Amino acid sequence: MVRISVRISHEMYKALKSLVDAGLYPSVSDIIREAVLALLREEHVRRVEPIRRKEPTKPAPP
Repeated sequence: MVRISVRISHEMYKALKSLVDAGLYPSVSDIIREAVLALLREEHVRRVEPIRRKEPTKPAPP
């Protein structure tokens, strides 16, 4: 596994930490890993699936 550093606002960290404190996730790192995985899956569907169906790629939402 590769380690990276990410800068987030104090408010965002507090929100993530509250999810950990509530027992919903084991760590802030786990939340971020899950969010990145969801983004990668979403991008895969958005970019790869249309190619398989020969449809134009839809632009990413703003």
